[in-house]
Amino acid sequence: MVNIAQMKRHDGIEPYSKEITYYDFIVNHKLDDETLAKMIEIQDEVFRSRENPHQPTLAGNIEHEYQLSEEQEKVIIPTVIDLWTKAQNIDYDGEWMSNSWVNYQKKHEFNPLHNHGGEFSFVAWTKIPYNLEDEMNLPWVKSSNIPCASLFMFAVPQFPAIQPLPYYLDKHHSGWMVIFPAMLNHMVYPFYTSDEYRVSFAGNIWRTEHHQPFGQPTEEDCK
Repeated sequence: MVNIAQMKRHDGIEPYSKEITYYDFIVNHKLDDETLAKMIEIQDEVFRSRENPHQPTLAGNIEHEYQLSEEQEKVIIPTVIDLWTKAQNIDYDGEWMSNSWVNYQKKHEFNPLHNHGGEFSFVAWTKIPYNLEDEMNLPWVKSSNIPCASLFMFAVPQFPAIQPLPYYLDKHHSGWMVIFPAMLNHMVYPFYTSDEYRVSFAGNIWRTEHHQPFGQPTEEDCK
């Protein structure tokens, strides 16, 4: 079992710890510039209108979270489905359903340990306003043996403990995305060194036909 303090990101380029590559159910992807630009246009449009607040249905201790329209989802959802089905060797030509939103996280806000509904989920970071070095050099963070300021982190069951899998994100990682099983627990720690919003798109996707969401056993499972 490796703890957070022992983990290192990939030369500061990929934001995730190298231990994440051990798990084939986590898919990491860098969005192309065109898709990222379209998402940034959407995030600005959504924040101006502030319609469809999604915060009451989400775990985040975050003031501004808004649901995307079906039209806005088209910018990212097909890419997520394509990456996930190829990575997991899923052969399915039926219809997919989705529910997506945008998070505008201010400093001191956070997302507690939680999971999602659906079959698989994604998070894509479109704006990260701080330098990780500044976050990690805060006195109360630097003196800790588990420095976590600003980190996105998975919590993977690994009996008898939990394996933390951190993402070391900062302003150099706009456009990175991760796709994962919806029931995989994860969290977002607060950041402190910027007054700007950290913006991410997130969502859940599931099959419309013959699909049983994770965590809900079928009759066959109970025999």
